[in-house]
Amino acid sequence: LAVARQIQQDLLPHSFPQGERFEVSAINLPSREIGGDYYDFMTSGDPEEGDPELLLMVIADVSGKGTPAALLMASLQATLRAVREVQPDLAKTAEKVNAALCRTTDTEKFVTLFMAELEVESRRLRYVNAGHNFPILARASGEQVLLEEGGLLMGVMETAEYEEGEVRLEPNDVLVLYTDGVNEAQNPARE
Repeated sequence: LAVARQIQQDLLPHSFPQGERFEVSAINLPSREIGGDYYDFMTSGDPEEGDPELLLMVIADVSGKGTPAALLMASLQATLRAVREVQPDLAKTAEKVNAALCRTTDTEKFVTLFMAELEVESRRLRYVNAGHNFPILARASGEQVLLEEGGLLMGVMETAEYEEGEVRLEPNDVLVLYTDGVNEAQNPARE
């Protein structure tokens, strides 16, 4: 299990995209030796020339725990990266990844996923929420916006369709992405 955990942790990014107009940080602390949580970042443009043109952020939670969840997480990562190379549209990317998961996983397994693409210059954020916990856009003004647009969780219906949502980020806004480990966490008194 320790070796499997190390392999899984090695699949997660160890460095994060940074720019003059944005800052990214992430952490993954599995509740057991191996979990099914996943996050990733992809950028376009030349990092030597300053901020990337686009920043893609992904967070997902695979149902279950242990080695089966970790294997499905690895499959999700490979599928998502391959589809994204040829499909720039977020909703279509979600549909293709979902269809692939439906064809290759048991019906009891599913994935919640949120992916968002930030156009760095314009601060336009397009996103798809596939049954994932609603990310929170904490505006500098104090307003909180839940990012809900999308569709069904992945891996349960091969023909599921997804919709894209869009918001504009303002300076000092914070986008919080998380998995259910955050809202299900309990102290020893089960609070």
